[in-house]
Amino acid sequence: MSLRPSICAEKLAPSPTLEIKSIADALKKEGETVYDFGVGEMNPEIKLPSILKTAIAEAVMCDATHYSPAAGDPELLSAIS
Repeated sequence: MSLRPSICAEKLAPSPTLEIKSIADALKKEGETVYDFGVGEMNPEIKLPSILKTAIAEAVMCDATHYSPAAGDPELLSAIS
């Protein structure tokens, strides 16, 4: 019995998320500094900095637990610029 993908599966495009990860991995191999905020959980051997734990806890307590607007958070964009 030969197993092969269905016609629908053969038409699926590659995952944009995995494509970005592939690009980031290639850049890392070339020695580039890459700040990867992409796929999966953080390395469990790297402890989450206390400042992030505090910020996350504060965000949860303020009910700031939803995705930001697609164009970006206006307050954050203003602070960055």
